[in-house]
Order: sequence, then structure tokens, then C-alpha cells
Amino acid sequence: MQLGEKYDEIYEDRFYSLITGRVFVGCICPSGTSKSLELYRRGEYAKAIEVFEKLHSTGEADYPAASFLGAAYVKTGDKVRAIEIFGKLKTFKVSNPPTIYERKFRLVNKPYAVFSERAKGNDRSGRIRLAVEMKYDGTIGFIFPFATTSEKLVEGAIDATSAIRFDPPVLNGKPVTLIIVFEYSFERG
Repeated sequence: MQLGEKYDEIYEDRFYSLITGRVFVGCICPSGTSKSLELYRRGEYAKAIEVFEKLHSTGEADYPAASFLGAAYVKTGDKVRAIEIFGKLKTFKVSNPPTIYERKFRLVNKPYAVFSERAKGNDRSGRIRLAVEMKYDGTIGFIFPFATTSEKLVEGAIDATSAIRFDPPVLNGKPVTLIIVFEYSFERG
């Protein structure tokens, strides 16, 4: 089963298990005011993809633009392309200068992820990376797993991530949406 299919199974069936967990790494992707980000925020994902892809093809896409390009692919249902873009995020440059927020993003509650009942087989450890839309209104938009050492870890990581509580950052007097990549690490003694 591919990660995109696992995303469908968990989201469409709402099959969740009891989870707590530990965030191993979090990367915050600041959002700017470019045309492509405005299109994304207005829900015009296909148009946003066109603009993001032009930036990407000319080498002008930075980490935030790539993050929102991956997010736009998630929103349009192109999971294969979303996995490809999120998987390459480390290769993109960080914005320079970085976005300065009047109020920074703050995690209020960050639950730990543990093995779900389904994952309690032979797997002793593993990792999973998820792209998460942290919306301007303090809610989580999508949770998209794009890299894992074991498919069995997806449920636990999604459950932990869906329980995250946060205060969104404020830019120009308004709260803004971020795309954040979380990596969960699972280990059993």
C-alpha cells in the first residue's frame, strides 16, 4: 500500500487508534505574500500550482513556496506529486530574509506518538514524516504522510498530529497558515 492510499484509508474511513507521541523534528515554513500563496489561501489550488511550478522550474522556489506547492497538490488530490515535492523539501533554500512575524507560531500541546495496535507486530522502531497544514484559525487542515520506514506507523503519527494545539503566527496584523513538516520517531524497548 502506498502512502497516498494510506492517507485515503485513514482520512476517508476515520480509522484512528489511541495515540500519544514524541515530535522528533519540526520545520516551520514561513508564508509570504506572493501571488501563489494568495491563490492558495483563496482555495484556487490549480492556479497556485501553475505559479508555484513556474517558480520551481526556474529555480526560484524557496522552502516556503515548495511547502505550499506540495500542499496545493494535496488539496487537488495529486498525492504522488505531493509526496515527490515534500520529499525534496530539504533541497530548497530558506527564505532570505526570513519572514518576521508580529507573533510567532507556538505549539500549545504536542502529544507523543506511540505504536497503534496494528503496529505492535515485529516493528521495534521507525520514523515517519508528515506535512501538516496549520491553519490561520488555529485548526489543523490536512495531515499528509509522505515518508515512513513502516506503513504501520502512519496511524499513530496522524493521531498524535491531529491532537496538536497551537497559536498561529500573526503577519501584518492577521493570523496566517503555515505548512510544517513533523517527523515522529517510534521506539520500543
